[in-house]
Amino acid sequence: MVQCLASLETKPNELASVIAEFPHILLHRFEEKLCPLLAFFEALGAPEKQHGIIILLNSRVISYRIEAKLSKTVYFLASIGLYGDGMIGKVLVKHPCIMSYSVSKRLQPTYHFLKSLGLSAPQVQRVALNFPEVLCRDVDKILKPNALHLKSCGFNASQLAAVVAGYPPVLIKSVGNSLKPRIKFLEHAMGRKIHEIVEYPHFFRHSFSMDLV
Repeated sequence: MVQCLASLETKPNELASVIAEFPHILLHRFEEKLCPLLAFFEALGAPEKQHGIIILLNSRVISYRIEAKLSKTVYFLASIGLYGDGMIGKVLVKHPCIMSYSVSKRLQPTYHFLKSLGLSAPQVQRVALNFPEVLCRDVDKILKPNALHLKSCGFNASQLAAVVAGYPPVLIKSVGNSLKPRIKFLEHAMGRKIHEIVEYPHFFRHSFSMDLV
């Protein structure tokens, strides 16, 4: 198993860190676990050179059963429209940890929350494809509080939907360390109206210390 993992373009120190954190991976046989898993990645459209990175970033994936766990996530992603041109493989490469989350307890609730904000099905598809980390965040602890804060700042429902669709990570930014300082800077230092962000949601992407000052 170690030799095979080392052959997946992984650095020795990275492989050592993975084994130290998840030593149970050494208990799995290459033929029974890793071979089917790599074939699964390939079938999803994940480039072969990325397979090692996927495992390094989510080592738990080796212990998951394909039919019992991983396929459920794939079926869910396909059900929301990610079923062509290696789209699920792209999601896997961008955020390997998506395979560790429960479909019923995390991914579906997040999907329904995004829809409740007013995002269309194609817009939610783009969120999942380009920012899969958003799909993996807890609705009640992170997404909903951020949405409520943005509403309290003056965005109406349609404006909030436009901002989220334009820059989905706004829902997972820290309210105190990111959203509040940027909005304060926009209104007080720049003398602009908060509704102008609707036309440029990526305002929340810029580094506060470098790009906005």
